[in-house]
Amino acid sequence: MNELTIVIDHLGDDELKDYIMSLKGILEVIVKKDERLKIYIKYNSDLITLKIIKMEILLFLDIIKIPSIIAFDKHTNVKTT
Repeated sequence: MNELTIVIDHLGDDELKDYIMSLKGILEVIVKKDERLKIYIKYNSDLITLKIIKMEILLFLDIIKIPSIIAFDKHTNVKTT
C-alpha cells in the first residue's frame, strides 16, 4: 500500500472522491476543501501508477492545461539521511 497527497489550487467537483474510489487499485480517498483542494489517497501500486492517478484527477476536474498542482507528496517509506 502506498500513499499520496495532492494539493490543487482549484475547488473541484463534489463527486471527485467517488470517481477516484471507482478506479482500480484505490483503497482510500480523503478530499478536503478549504481555499485549496487537498486529496489524500491510499493505493496499490501494483494496480495503478502515480501518473495515472494524477491524470485521472486532472481530467476529471478539466484542468489538464491549467497549472494547478501546488504540492505532490508521495509519502515515501524510504529513509533519507
